[in-house]
Amino acid sequence: MRKVDKQEILDFLKFSEEEYGDSLDLWEPLVLTSCDLEGIKLADIVLKIITFKDCNLKKANFIGCYMQYIDFENCDLEGADFTGSTFADEVQFNNVNLAKSQFVGISTDEDCKFKNVNFDSADLRKAEFSKTEFENISFINVDLRFAEIFSSHLVNCDFSRSNMERLTISCSKFVKCTFDNIKSLELMQRRDDNEFDRDSMVIKK
Repeated sequence: MRKVDKQEILDFLKFSEEEYGDSLDLWEPLVLTSCDLEGIKLADIVLKIITFKDCNLKKANFIGCYMQYIDFENCDLEGADFTGSTFADEVQFNNVNLAKSQFVGISTDEDCKFKNVNFDSADLRKAEFSKTEFENISFINVDLRFAEIFSSHLVNCDFSRSNMERLTISCSKFVKCTFDNIKSLELMQRRDDNEFDRDSMVIKK
């Protein structure tokens, strides 16, 4: 893991935002590999066309960011804060640790994907996941109160011990998912626009 100048990265991103704004074709792709970025402060800026690969991003501050074409690959984001951020086109998390992270009030748009992700003990209150793919996800002991999941696809997701109070799910498909009890599953089946592969579900109680 190599040390990098966090301020230099922040200055580059702010320069890109000011210079190129919404002109996506002008943004220069940025690839950060094996970087120690623990605690980096990137709040309230636009992030576009960036790949974080094999990076330490523990406790990183992404509060209020607008993200577009961002890839997190094999990164440690434990305790990172994405509160109020917008995940626009193709924001992807692959083989990522998001344990104890903050996703309060985030929103997703087209082609947002989470694969092989640990969300254990994360705070996802009031998060809005639209047209999002989840595969091999641990949602153990996650706070999902008042969150919304719609037009999404969830495969092999474990919701054990999660708080689903006022969780709204619509137009979504669940395959091989785990729930604490049958009431959790019945709660989500009240809407007939959801699809459940009941034969593949695991009910712990």
